[in-house]
Amino acid sequence: MKKECIQKEIGKQLHAYELSALNEEMKAEFELHILKCESCFKELQGFEKEAAILKQEIFTEGLEKVSSKKVKPLWENFTISSAVLATLVVMLIYPAFLGLTTTPDSSVSTVESIVLVPVRSADNRYSLNQENDIVISFVYPDVDKNKSYIVEIFNNDQKVITLDDYKDFDRYNTGRILISKGILTPGNFQLRIIENSESSNNVIQEFNFQIL
Repeated sequence: MKKECIQKEIGKQLHAYELSALNEEMKAEFELHILKCESCFKELQGFEKEAAILKQEIFTEGLEKVSSKKVKPLWENFTISSAVLATLVVMLIYPAFLGLTTTPDSSVSTVESIVLVPVRSADNRYSLNQENDIVISFVYPDVDKNKSYIVEIFNNDQKVITLDDYKDFDRYNTGRILISKGILTPGNFQLRIIENSESSNNVIQEFNFQIL
């Protein structure tokens, strides 16, 4: 039987932690939590597999090869100490979603990354190389896998991208869009997730971000 999180309010921050979207105080609190919570620790270990899948998807799109460091099973014999905490943090950050930093392969293109999460403390300002393609990852916690959505991107209220019938959310409720270079120029943007149904076209999630 799967064990449940021992502090569900803190456990809800798991995905934001994995995307490096927590402020320093929240990050420290969560790192202490995963030393005590077997459920959240195992979820973080599961992200290694997801990171490997993402790496393969990016490679098949002709983007950037990445490398990841394997996370060893550490749950047994855990004690709450500063040394253990430091080791755990280093080993978990390596295979995280945002680990798209390695020596580029000259045979493939470089890709810029934008990550949007529904956390107030997230810094959604990005300095990007306009000569590179962009992958936007966005988290919608209330995804219904039986429904499709409309995803739109606006630049100062001018629509620049529309995706109808969008269903490509992964097991962590994260969607990804590959955008060709030159489409998103410096400015203020909004990504909107819209309910796609005959009876309703309401905006159910909106992210604001800035490209510098």
